[in-house]
Amino acid sequence: MIRSTKVTAYLNSGKDPLIFNTIPDMLPYAAQITNLVVEDRSVALGILPGDLPNSNCIFEFLPERFPVLMELKLDGIGLKCTSLGRLDTLELRNFPEQSATMTFNSLLDLLGGSQLEKLTLDNYLSVAFNDQPTRKPTTMSKLKELYVRDTPQQTSRLLHELHLPTKTTICGLYGNTVIGWTSNVFLRMLPSSNRRPDLYLSMFTKGMEANLELSEDTVRLDCHEPKVQLTLEVNSTLRQHPKADPAVYEAWYSAVVAAAGGILGLVPALVTLKCTGTSIRVHHRAWGYVFNGVKGLQNLTIVDEGHGHITRGLLEVIASPPRSDQEVLKAPRALCLYLKKLHVVLRVPNQDAVLEDILEAVLKAVKNCASSGGRLKELVLEVQAQYIENGRDRYGQPTYKKKIGESKGWEDKLLAHVNSVQIKVL
Repeated sequence: MIRSTKVTAYLNSGKDPLIFNTIPDMLPYAAQITNLVVEDRSVALGILPGDLPNSNCIFEFLPERFPVLMELKLDGIGLKCTSLGRLDTLELRNFPEQSATMTFNSLLDLLGGSQLEKLTLDNYLSVAFNDQPTRKPTTMSKLKELYVRDTPQQTSRLLHELHLPTKTTICGLYGNTVIGWTSNVFLRMLPSSNRRPDLYLSMFTKGMEANLELSEDTVRLDCHEPKVQLTLEVNSTLRQHPKADPAVYEAWYSAVVAAAGGILGLVPALVTLKCTGTSIRVHHRAWGYVFNGVKGLQNLTIVDEGHGHITRGLLEVIASPPRSDQEVLKAPRALCLYLKKLHVVLRVPNQDAVLEDILEAVLKAVKNCASSGGRLKELVLEVQAQYIENGRDRYGQPTYKKKIGESKGWEDKLLAHVNSVQIKVL
């Protein structure tokens, strides 16, 4: 297979970009280029690596040759340089199968002396750098956004070596497909018991709000306050494997959620948590790790976009916290002792039986809170219910069952344990 290169150059004149087939063809315009994209077309077309690298697999960046270049994006191309010049955006994706063009220490030197505001390293570190850093952490004073997608080992190694501004958003952390409670990016990021949180985590320990978003392939944790935002993301394609066992995938997924709970434990000021989820079931003990991490939680919002799994899981762990073997003979532990407001949103239509099941779970949760001395002040339930035809009126028009909260006295049951209850059936 013949490898080819596509070079897209945007000039400072603001005209349409120029397209070239080789890097040398582009060089006569270098002094005018503000945005440059160089792609190995075999990578873009999904061809497996293995061919011998050619000269187009290396891009040598000389700031004096590109005096106005602000954005550089390489896909399947190695970078060779000693300075990033005026670059404020750098994207490095899919390092080619060849010898490294620089050491990891050299990369850190580049980053530390740069003016970068956005940095992307996607499937680049594992192939490009095998050496271990031997220097102090690197400060990137202007960085606003870091996207890194690689193995857990490479991801955590990079983050250990970066000192980032408090407003940096970190996203795209990639989780590998090794099954078990000890193999995911979040878990590798947690500090051991005898040392402080690392630089990238210590910057948000004063955060007061967090979002935990669960989709079918991704766990995303977003912690923020007015001056700090940290977004962490673990992604896996394991679920899509033709031989994937749903139970095994749920175990892996639960392990990632549990590790996210460990990271939340580094945020002692956290008082507000929003959990959004889909149809993936998360193990009971994993939710226990989440609530153990947010001991001072006062406001909890659950947005369920699936079949009620995340709602049941969260409420069940509040009602009946998981216990270790040593705690079995002791009184049940209480979670969310300071919880004041619980807001549950079910965005998909549900049958009455499902709604009643959810309401039972809500009742058990608020009862446990009240019995532990943490009576809720406010409970809001928003559900999209399927109204079932219940006959016809005297004019032949269909009639429907009443709202579940009104017809079965749920508000009265809940008010015995909560100061204020609102049930909204949409």
